[in-house]
Amino acid sequence: MALSDPGTVVPDPGTRGLVSRRRTLDGFVREVACTDGVELNRLDPITTLRVRTANSLYLITVVNPLRCEVLVQGGKFFQDRTRLHFSGSTFGGSCLKLAWIGIGMRMEFHGEGEGGWVRTSRVLSISVQPATSVRGPF
Repeated sequence: MALSDPGTVVPDPGTRGLVSRRRTLDGFVREVACTDGVELNRLDPITTLRVRTANSLYLITVVNPLRCEVLVQGGKFFQDRTRLHFSGSTFGGSCLKLAWIGIGMRMEFHGEGEGGWVRTSRVLSISVQPATSVRGPF
């Protein structure tokens, strides 16, 4: 099986069972290295991303790239633009690639209110609208 195949399994010495390679640290690092995506903290403020997931479309505007602060609209949780912290992306396990939006991965956001953590369905596509294409003044 190819490394990117989520069915690839390796022995889990702690349980004597098998786990998906993506759920091991080495497997996760290798898998993310082969994943197309966008590193949020390398974008300019006001950059807008259109991220299509399996279930929704999200408009994500970068407010502070170094702190991963964003405005998000989309999905069932963010019907209005909501200021959140973007944590990163995961394949569904406990490993998280910080500040990364990856194709085939699930995005994780954290908000201050009642909702707390939100994890999306898998990302299918990402389009970037650079800050220079947005009309000001700001």
